[in-house]
Amino acid sequence: MSVQINGIRSSTSEVHTYTSAARALHIHRSTLRYRLRRIRELSGHHLGAVDSRLNLHVATRAWQILRAVP
Repeated sequence: MSVQINGIRSSTSEVHTYTSAARALHIHRSTLRYRLRRIRELSGHHLGAVDSRLNLHVATRAWQILRAVP
Protein backbone atom coordinates (compact mmCIF):
# COMPACT_ATOMS: atom_id res chain seq x y z
CA MET A 1 0.00 0.00 0.00
CA SER A 2 2.73 2.50 0.91
CA VAL A 3 4.37 1.94 -2.50
CA GLN A 4 1.11 2.95 -4.17
CA ILE A 5 0.81 5.96 -1.84
CA ASN A 6 4.33 7.02 -2.83
CA GLY A 7 3.34 6.58 -6.46
CA ILE A 8 0.34 8.82 -6.02
CA ARG A 9 2.39 11.41 -4.14
CA SER A 10 5.08 11.45 -6.80
CA SER A 11 2.48 11.78 -9.54
CA THR A 12 0.48 14.52 -7.85
CA SER A 13 3.19 16.68 -6.27
CA GLU A 14 4.62 17.88 -9.58
CA VAL A 15 3.79 17.66 -13.24
CA HIS A 16 5.83 14.63 -14.31
CA THR A 17 6.16 12.59 -17.39
CA TYR A 18 5.88 8.87 -16.78
CA THR A 19 9.63 8.57 -17.31
CA SER A 20 10.68 11.16 -14.73
CA ALA A 21 8.13 9.94 -12.17
CA ALA A 22 9.30 6.34 -12.64
CA ARG A 23 12.90 7.45 -12.17
CA ALA A 24 12.00 9.27 -8.96
CA LEU A 25 10.32 6.10 -7.64
CA HIS A 26 13.13 3.80 -8.90
CA ILE A 27 10.70 1.67 -10.90
CA HIS A 28 10.19 0.94 -14.59
CA ARG A 29 7.93 3.27 -16.55
CA SER A 30 5.49 0.45 -17.41
CA THR A 31 5.30 -0.49 -13.70
CA LEU A 32 4.28 3.09 -12.88
CA ARG A 33 1.64 3.08 -15.60
CA TYR A 34 0.27 -0.24 -14.31
CA ARG A 35 0.11 1.01 -10.71
CA LEU A 36 -1.59 4.25 -11.72
CA ARG A 37 -4.12 2.27 -13.77
CA ARG A 38 -4.82 0.00 -10.77
CA ILE A 39 -5.21 3.03 -8.49
CA ARG A 40 -7.69 4.50 -11.00
CA GLU A 41 -9.60 1.20 -11.19
CA LEU A 42 -9.73 0.73 -7.42
CA SER A 43 -10.41 4.32 -6.40
CA GLY A 44 -12.36 5.64 -9.37
CA HIS A 45 -10.04 8.67 -9.48
CA HIS A 46 -8.25 9.66 -12.67
CA LEU A 47 -5.06 11.68 -12.16
CA GLY A 48 -5.78 13.65 -15.31
CA ALA A 49 -8.60 15.46 -13.49
CA VAL A 50 -7.40 18.34 -11.32
CA ASP A 51 -9.98 17.70 -8.59
CA SER A 52 -9.02 14.04 -8.36
CA ARG A 53 -5.33 14.90 -8.23
CA LEU A 54 -5.92 17.40 -5.42
CA ASN A 55 -8.12 15.00 -3.46
CA LEU A 56 -5.59 12.18 -3.76
CA HIS A 57 -2.72 14.51 -2.82
CA VAL A 58 -4.51 15.70 0.33
CA ALA A 59 -5.55 12.15 1.23
CA THR A 60 -2.02 10.79 0.90
CA ARG A 61 -0.59 13.64 2.99
CA ALA A 62 -3.20 13.02 5.70
CA TRP A 63 -2.43 9.28 5.60
CA GLN A 64 1.29 9.97 6.03
CA ILE A 65 0.71 12.40 8.91
CA LEU A 66 -1.70 10.10 10.73
CA ARG A 67 0.58 7.12 10.22
CA ALA A 68 3.49 9.01 11.84
CA VAL A 69 1.51 9.52 15.07
CA PRO A 70 2.34 6.76 17.58
